[in-house]
Amino acid sequence: MEALTRRQRKCLEAVLECLRRTGRAPTYRELGRMLKIASTQGVRRHLEALARKGYLVMKATARGIELSEEVRGAVGIPILGRIAAGRPIEALENFEGAVDVVSMYGSYPEVFAVRVVGDSMIDAGLQEGDLAVVRAAPRVENGAIAAVAIDGEATVKRFHAEVGAVTLAPANPRYAPRIVRDGEAEVRVLGRVIGIVRKLGSI
Repeated sequence: MEALTRRQRKCLEAVLECLRRTGRAPTYRELGRMLKIASTQGVRRHLEALARKGYLVMKATARGIELSEEVRGAVGIPILGRIAAGRPIEALENFEGAVDVVSMYGSYPEVFAVRVVGDSMIDAGLQEGDLAVVRAAPRVENGAIAAVAIDGEATVKRFHAEVGAVTLAPANPRYAPRIVRDGEAEVRVLGRVIGIVRKLGSI
């Protein structure tokens, strides 16, 4: 599905939150209050953009907002993209569906899920294709497995901060730790990995 702007993503999150709380879609005015948009026309523009991108279906009624088939039932933790467990890949926030484990971990925006790519964290239990559940935070303690963005590219590693440098350590002897010294790159902690969701093959 086509990527969303930050404002469009907030609009979709507000629709999902209303569905979760009340079981019905918000009106334009209700959505405007949630998003702090005074004009119903402004709300309509965001909704029409979501419909064009395949996230919503618009109906000519007061609560004429429906989820598309692709996101219907997506009222759990949203899957916002893919994350590398080997070579860092471009960090994207593309809605890929949802995993409904809110009762176990919490809900977005405090918690989100990313899909693991690569095998550099396999000895820590993270396998390619897993969903890593992340509690969003700008800082984590040393030794924590964290989702980290390096110059806009995301990876998951064991995090160690020290004076003048950050070390991102894999959990696979085939890979070497990456040391990022101050000024070499922008390092931003996205949050701590707090769980794994794995789909097993046929058994």
